[in-house]
Amino acid sequence: MLWMYLTPIMYPVDIIPEKYRFVFSLNPMSVIINAYRQTILGGGQPNYSSLAIAFFMSTFILFIGFYIFKKSEGQFTDYV
Repeated sequence: MLWMYLTPIMYPVDIIPEKYRFVFSLNPMSVIINAYRQTILGGGQPNYSSLAIAFFMSTFILFIGFYIFKKSEGQFTDYV
């Protein structure tokens, strides 16, 4: 539930105080949503460095999730 509120879909990131905006850079979906918003509504180019960070964070989360799944694959069906 917290992840949904940390993804700025219904509100722009600009309304969040500057000292808390680093949290949004850790959420890959936040960066992608802001890139779409900037491109479609702002008419400009997206921030490519933020998109690169989102790509690497997504890849990192994918590998961590895959590792945890493979580690608990034997017991996974018992719990699901």
